[in-house]
Amino acid sequence: MRKSLLLTAALVFSSLLPACKRASTETSDVRVVQVPVPVGCQAPAAAQTDKPAAAAAPTLAKAEPAKPATAPSTKKADGSALRVKRLVVATDVDRSSRRPEGEATSFQKGRFEKLYAFVELENPAGESDIVVSFDPPSDKSEKGKVELAVGQSPSWRTWAFSRSFDETGEWTAIVRTKDGKELARTAFEVL
Repeated sequence: MRKSLLLTAALVFSSLLPACKRASTETSDVRVVQVPVPVGCQAPAAAQTDKPAAAAAPTLAKAEPAKPATAPSTKKADGSALRVKRLVVATDVDRSSRRPEGEATSFQKGRFEKLYAFVELENPAGESDIVVSFDPPSDKSEKGKVELAVGQSPSWRTWAFSRSFDETGEWTAIVRTKDGKELARTAFEVL
């Protein structure tokens, strides 16, 4: 009885082996499951031979998961390829057309809420950053220092603003790369 049970198990394993090999190309994890034969059941006639029991099916190694595609580099360009095409100071920016409004070189204190430094750049390299600041007439520190992302484009338009024009006199809007290299500047007067 025990011998026929072993033979039945060997037949089940040997009949599953081709299916396991076929399945190993379809899935990444194949498990061999032993199916017990109930006591009192007869093994098929073909299984009742004097051949030794076949060895159990080999355990298949788990396939390695596929490596993900290499993500695009998130490293930004150093800004050396940036070229400022236009830098103006204005009282507003039309968001839909991305154009300055109220562009001038002198502004009457109290007649504006904030002033914008509107910048148009050429950027043939990858994404970069610029910093826009407003230098006051006195020796006080710069105002703003707004960091802006600049995408790759032949004509990228962006802007920064400040409300801190507390002094009258000649101010300067300055555009720099993130590492401090000056790209452009323009003077304007607050009266």
